[in-house]
Amino acid sequence: MIRIAIVEDTKEDASRFKQYLDQFQLESKEIFELKFFKSAIAFLEEYKCDFDIVFMDIDLPGMTGIDASKKLREKDPNVVLVFLTYLGKYAIKGYSVNAFDFLVKPITYYSFSTMLARAITKCNYEKGNEVTISTEGTIIKLSINSIIYVEVYSHQLTYHTDKGDFSKWGTLSSVEDELTKFGFAKGSPSYLINFRRISMINGNEVLLDNGKSLFLSRGQKKDFVEKFTGFISGDNA
Repeated sequence: MIRIAIVEDTKEDASRFKQYLDQFQLESKEIFELKFFKSAIAFLEEYKCDFDIVFMDIDLPGMTGIDASKKLREKDPNVVLVFLTYLGKYAIKGYSVNAFDFLVKPITYYSFSTMLARAITKCNYEKGNEVTISTEGTIIKLSINSIIYVEVYSHQLTYHTDKGDFSKWGTLSSVEDELTKFGFAKGSPSYLINFRRISMINGNEVLLDNGKSLFLSRGQKKDFVEKFTGFISGDNA
């Protein structure tokens, strides 16, 4: 299922999008869950990193689509963002918020369906390369590459990432199956290490690319090194 948000204050345009999305579902067999918002403010107040694709009108009351997208990117750097506009010259501003594409109104079904097929391909790829965690009432999406290692201490899991540390209650075993599919392995009973972020293994020491050093436990070292060797050779990538 693909969850889509449409931030559009014009009734006619919103109705056209609904028609196009219904037609695309019939042709592609994709399943969409749609939600419409009449203003950027209402959208941001409700947003919890739970949409795959966001269609954002640029000309909105109260807050422009560009300004809203800057705030959106603070919450979610990965959601596929598509701008809607009557004036194509404004779409270039989308590059500042990493917009996936833009559609110039009046939008034809051909331009819409072609773009949507590409957007679905991108968000399906992103889904396979990110994890979602809930911490202190906030839902956060983390790309696999941004996670350096995951550590547990006193039943608290901490994700050490390029964006900082994010913690939640849990056990290492509760995330081990998910993360090992993405190239992580236990370096000790206390942490899972991302193979992509390893600069060097020297004896019992693992040097990570952020300068952090972790030690391999005696019980985990052999298995860890074998899995890492397989990963970098492409056998387990």
